[in-house]
Amino acid sequence: MLMSKPNRHKNHILETESNKFYNSCLPNEWFADKPDHDYGIDYVTHISVNGQVTGLNFSVQLKSKEKESNKDHISISIKQSTLGLFNTKLEPVLLVTYVQENKEVYWYWYNDLNLDLSKVQKMVRINILHDLQLIDVENHYR
Repeated sequence: MLMSKPNRHKNHILETESNKFYNSCLPNEWFADKPDHDYGIDYVTHISVNGQVTGLNFSVQLKSKEKESNKDHISISIKQSTLGLFNTKLEPVLLVTYVQENKEVYWYWYNDLNLDLSKVQKMVRINILHDLQLIDVENHYR
């Protein structure tokens, strides 16, 4: 008799895929550390230039989706409490969304959003424009 075994949920597979894709988009000199505990920060990405570690870094909140139906933006939801944490971070926070269907990653700096968090709500919807692909983030830092 065959014993049943645990199934790997498709969300876990999508998360693994998005992590691999994010890391593959970074310039080779940069490196990303994954915190032991996840309180809204999935990576701390460190910037190196010309072989020198600069001391510059940014936090990353990585989201993943199977597909996106919107034509002009990617829509994500983040807990308001997590956004409250982002407001207290000393380094910038990059919101990154991986879309499996397109095999693309889109990003936006949280600090540039100017969100009104005065209204109490559990989740906040954020739209990231389609034209901001992660490959462009290196140019943002130069």
